[in-house]
Amino acid sequence: LEDDQYGNDHATSEVVSSKVETAASLLQKSIQGRDHSSRPIVSFCKSIDSLLGGGVCQSEVTEIVGEPGVGKTQLAMQLCVDVSLPLDH
Repeated sequence: LEDDQYGNDHATSEVVSSKVETAASLLQKSIQGRDHSSRPIVSFCKSIDSLLGGGVCQSEVTEIVGEPGVGKTQLAMQLCVDVSLPLDH
């Protein structure tokens, strides 16, 4: 390692390669590795549930992002209600 003019270390003799993965491939791996003993929290919106592999997994953190006014808070509030529903819904 060598220090540059700013005092940062840099590898000079070897290049570190990393595999770039898409968000879709990471989600697919997450869905395949899920513990299927707990049911996902469904939003009752087929397109959102389908994108998330059946709903929001209870053992994961799901970040909801988007422009103001697109319904992030509404979705979060709906998920809060949905998680409290009995299993037969």
